[in-house]
Amino acid sequence: MDGTNDNNRLGDRLAYVLSAGVEAPAIFSFRADPRDGCFTKSRGDIVLPERIGQVGEGALCTTLMLGPDEWLILSRRACLEQVQSCIVEAAGQAAFSLVDVSDRYVEINIEGEDASDIVAMGCASDPSTIGLPGGRRALMHGVQVILVRHEPDQWAVLVERSYASFLSMIFEEASHAAPCRLVDIC
Repeated sequence: MDGTNDNNRLGDRLAYVLSAGVEAPAIFSFRADPRDGCFTKSRGDIVLPERIGQVGEGALCTTLMLGPDEWLILSRRACLEQVQSCIVEAAGQAAFSLVDVSDRYVEINIEGEDASDIVAMGCASDPSTIGLPGGRRALMHGVQVILVRHEPDQWAVLVERSYASFLSMIFEEASHAAPCRLVDIC
């Protein structure tokens, strides 16, 4: 499925797929003391960024540093156990917390020449200040989200499941004025 099925089209420029043919990512909340070097060393499979807002790309997953001791780890569901094993192996005797929060979030992917404008609408902070790649927590229309910027015109908005339809409606309305596509909802 290419993500543009006419049955799933919203408005003239907004399309999404409800998990049909789109694998929802595995999402982990990871907390550890960054001063413990075992977590901040690049291991290839998992790369933990060292600055808030930075993204690390590893063979198994993408990580986003959300706070001084907090990362969000996104991977394919097929890699779920491998990610867990790598973290446990890297930890050794160090204290950490790794929680699977996959069912908490829905990922909404937005792309197109005006995708940044769509993301900025109703956002309490200026998303254009997010580096490439990068991300952070933000308030969007009063809802806490996690914004991840992959390219200048490609965004992932992670939102709690209970608010996903509300934000989808907002994005649908915004799409009538701007050429962008809501690529998929996972």
